[in-house]
Amino acid sequence: MKKFFVTWLAVILTAFFVSVGICYADPVVNPWTNGNYKADTKVTAQTARIDSLYLFSGGTVYGANPFVFEGATFDNYQTTLSITDPTADRTIALPNASGTVALTPFNAYEFEGTTVDDFETTVTATDPTADRTITLPDASGAVVLSTLATNAPDAANSVTGASNALVFEGATANAFETSITPTDPTTDNTLTLPDYTGAVPIIVQQGYTQFSHSEATTVDVTGAVLTLADGWFTEGKTFRVRAGGTVTGANDAITVALYLEDGAVCSLTTGSAAAGDWTAEFTIIATGAETQRIIGTLVAGGGTDPVSDYAADTTDTASAGTIPLKLQVGLASADDVITCEYWSIEHWSLAD
Repeated sequence: MKKFFVTWLAVILTAFFVSVGICYADPVVNPWTNGNYKADTKVTAQTARIDSLYLFSGGTVYGANPFVFEGATFDNYQTTLSITDPTADRTIALPNASGTVALTPFNAYEFEGTTVDDFETTVTATDPTADRTITLPDASGAVVLSTLATNAPDAANSVTGASNALVFEGATANAFETSITPTDPTTDNTLTLPDYTGAVPIIVQQGYTQFSHSEATTVDVTGAVLTLADGWFTEGKTFRVRAGGTVTGANDAITVALYLEDGAVCSLTTGSAAAGDWTAEFTIIATGAETQRIIGTLVAGGGTDPVSDYAADTTDTASAGTIPLKLQVGLASADDVITCEYWSIEHWSLAD
């Protein structure tokens, strides 16, 4: 009797649901078998309005667009929850929290900002060619932006960060980069770039060791020797060699000379009374691959009677191979002592 009553109740309810257009069972599948409802029976929604619907676990909802939400206003606009046809079992977990679902276009995240208007900020990922990881640091601050859409390590024209360095790739993407690395500071420091265009001189070599000479000869200043590739001497390339120290003793003349390819290209000799501080400066300006102009100045004896020399396109260098550059000092009297306390070699390009 009980089984008979349940079966007829199921038939009556099914007929009622179909008649009011709430839902219907797939005619191919009979959801009722021997008075028991099959939980996995396919059920399709009709167009009638349902204000409240509760779904319990244990069943399967069929269709690519199984849920259509009308919203508070009954009109021609609805929100459809679409399901892409799965190729394996998938699980989407809703968190135990309240909030709004973030909607994004494909391959991007879109941020509206505090004002709801027609302007948004979109974060887009370039199509990767391998697995990539972008790590946000545990700190507050602004992201450094680039106008180069392809900015990345080893990309042409890129500027990226490394450990304690800025790395510049240059126009050619290869294994060679220029890195700017600061020495570990012991206090706050500020480097100010001037308000004009030009090249920045680079100190390619320098020394602060004491070098002394006390014979009536000319000798190399220890360490003030540099071997240059031939490409460094192209038109517009410039070198500046600076040195300084003291002279004590008989107060006779001193000589400071600049050598290129083992030949003295600019040799400066003071008169007597050279005792005291001395400073020398030589500037080499390449006017071509094999010609340079040399400008030299030597000041000794406390700044009196400077000696200078200017050679216009008279110094030849080899068109291939390496070019040695060195600094020499000499004494006219063995009773004098000349000390070189510092020296530096700078390089820049007048063509930049």
